[in-house]
Amino acid sequence: MSPAHGMSRRAWLQALAAIAAAGGPLAAGPARADDPEGIWDVVVVGSGMAGHCAAISARLEGARSVLMLEKAPVIGGHTAMASGSLAFVDPPRQAAQGIVDSVEKFTADARAVGNDIDEPLVRLIAGRSAGDVSWLVRQGVRFSPTIFRAFGNLQKRCVTAFGNMGARRYILDLHARSRSLGVESRLLSRVTSIRGEAGDFLLEVQDLRRMAGEALRARRVVLATGGFTANLALRMYFHPEPTHDLPTTANPHGVLDDPATGDGLYLARELGAAWVDMDKIVLLSYWGGRMLDYIGGEVYVNAEGERFVDETASTGDIARAIARLPERVMYVITDAQSIKGVNAGAKLTAGNIHRADSIEEMARDMGVSSMALRRTLERFNEAARSGSPDEFGRTAYTQTIEKPPFYWGREQLMMHSTLGGLHIDARARVLRADGSAIDGLYAAGETAGGIWGSDRLGGTGLLQCLVMGRIAGAEAARRVG
Repeated sequence: MSPAHGMSRRAWLQALAAIAAAGGPLAAGPARADDPEGIWDVVVVGSGMAGHCAAISARLEGARSVLMLEKAPVIGGHTAMASGSLAFVDPPRQAAQGIVDSVEKFTADARAVGNDIDEPLVRLIAGRSAGDVSWLVRQGVRFSPTIFRAFGNLQKRCVTAFGNMGARRYILDLHARSRSLGVESRLLSRVTSIRGEAGDFLLEVQDLRRMAGEALRARRVVLATGGFTANLALRMYFHPEPTHDLPTTANPHGVLDDPATGDGLYLARELGAAWVDMDKIVLLSYWGGRMLDYIGGEVYVNAEGERFVDETASTGDIARAIARLPERVMYVITDAQSIKGVNAGAKLTAGNIHRADSIEEMARDMGVSSMALRRTLERFNEAARSGSPDEFGRTAYTQTIEKPPFYWGREQLMMHSTLGGLHIDARARVLRADGSAIDGLYAAGETAGGIWGSDRLGGTGLLQCLVMGRIAGAEAARRVG
């Protein structure tokens, strides 16, 4: 969700576009299939984590020709904007850091947060997670060694990419790997229609560079186009409660084109696909004043300088607590002791995060009572030192908040992700309303829905992209034969 080395997100996207235009590592390859009939074995629509994992997996499983189409001018989709937290279950590796975890515990946590989960799929994703993270390493991805508890998770079970680039590091490494395997990729190519059947799908593609259309043929298709948070009409139809003016975490300031418009949902519906859980949406407070990627080192206060929620609760619980505040905004506070996330530098430069040398200075700049804020932090620090449950039931602390300088920022709710989408099975096949599979059509990542219920654990968005992307690509290649 954050630019690297303090770059603005716009500067980052412009840099990627320049690299692509110059024929660098993100440049699109020629769209030609090495096939007498001109048919691609596998076409992947979307180039985020799910799309890249599907394309690489398809090539490794024997697909002779794989094409990845991306409507944006840069590779990566929402993954390139994400903070990079990736959940997994690896008991031996976790035990080495004093963490006790299991597939059963992961599933129970997912159920506690999301309620009506697809338990077989959740178990599948959790059970494959350790092996698939190792698969990412074999594709060239490096991870930081520390396993941490990401925002929205209930356990220390997340890793992130090595360095300070967040999930963009995944995209750069996976794209380099896909090119080395011969996967072709084309930017500014929006699929507007899919017709036909397995063995000979016809894809209508609009070249947004030349504003011209063309037709491609594919034996198998994987949809990895992301969710529909940026499709206002669709999201308001299924979930009218959040006001229409809420920004998305991928476009918090309204200056970018958010690609999450639900393209894959419409494409699959042409072939009879079912949509599930379309009313399930994750609201997140992240792109304003929050600056940590882990749980335990922040405190949230309202306009009176008082705490109002357990800061380590699920994203859904925190979102509901913010929504109950009269102003529907909060202030996030940490201090010099915390380890700032990959987006903190950019936020500080942009003025979303502020620095104060004392509680009084911080309170004055916030516009709250210094006495109330000092009393709030003193009570928080007492609970942090004792480790006992506080008035909100919080028990997880990594530190007190008392060492200047203090860092704070204003935070509001934003549309983060959609949990509804195409109904899929354990083989990533897209299903009809009667439960039958649409032969040759697969979906992965946020395009697929009905897995996590009403909310999901932190770090499972990228995990779902990884696991189901691999499965989709492998299944597509095997069915090609």
